[in-house]
Amino acid sequence: MTDTGKAQSTLIAERDAAEDRLKAAEVAIRELELRLEEGSREFTDMGVLRQRISEEMEDERKQYQKELAEREFTADQTRKKYQGIAFFYVYLPRDNMLSSYTAELAQLSEG
Repeated sequence: MTDTGKAQSTLIAERDAAEDRLKAAEVAIRELELRLEEGSREFTDMGVLRQRISEEMEDERKQYQKELAEREFTADQTRKKYQGIAFFYVYLPRDNMLSSYTAELAQLSEG
């Protein structure tokens, strides 16, 4: 072969090698893009999950506050009821006290 033929063969081999490296780089880029998309999806999923958990915790907190308020209301109502009983016990005449107290106890045992 002549020097021109050898130079041409060398250039063709170098071009083929460069094309092979380019194809390998393109494959690597596609793989990295896929991994990046997966990571982005996972990050988004984690954000959605975090938001959902936060909302559930807020709902639980509101439910707890509601139940606590209901218990406090019931305790206040019970306290007022028994304070009323104590008032009647102290201030009612003795003959009315026993029948009133017995009726109140009967109501309490039913309810």
